[in-house]
Amino acid sequence: MKRALRFVCLSCFGLFSFQSFSQPVNDSVRSLKNEISLSFGAPNFYLVQAEFMQFFTIPFIFLGFPPDSSIITGFGTPGISYLYYPNKKLGIGISCYYANVRYKSYTYQFQFKNDYYIAMADIKYRYVLKPIFTLYSGIGLGAVIINSNVEGEVSHSEVNTAARIDIIGIRIGDEHAGGFFELGYGANAIIQAGVNINF
Repeated sequence: MKRALRFVCLSCFGLFSFQSFSQPVNDSVRSLKNEISLSFGAPNFYLVQAEFMQFFTIPFIFLGFPPDSSIITGFGTPGISYLYYPNKKLGIGISCYYANVRYKSYTYQFQFKNDYYIAMADIKYRYVLKPIFTLYSGIGLGAVIINSNVEGEVSHSEVNTAARIDIIGIRIGDEHAGGFFELGYGANAIIQAGVNINF
């Protein structure tokens, strides 16, 4: 009897949980169509890229070149974005970010700094939408302007393609304001967090 009662209770709890996640989005949830976000990400994607490229210098040691004693640093990635939601699930918009990488070689007495100005068109999709909790993913595609500064002087600028994917994002807050955390890969940062307002 106790086992049967326990089974019924667990079944009811499981059914209630399933229904709460599978029910249609309530009209009162996320009815505002505009969203502005401020964010900060780390580690900087271009810093990770520069650290990875250092591994390719190791074979030169065996060719007689001295090992490079250097420091690579980079600021995190601040950003601002705007999204418009034509419906409760799908958002389209634009985002802008800034990043930099500094390289200083003590072996060769050489240093440079790259500044990255990034702008992307974004698409985000909310697949779990609750009054104070949202799960989403997204992609972005655009361009990055790279200014290279060698020994304090701008040597050249170039424009490259910029892209990213937000594997998973979590937003906690009400319809008007909240905080978010994102995990992804691409032109801004691997981990990103911030706040947003809706109106």
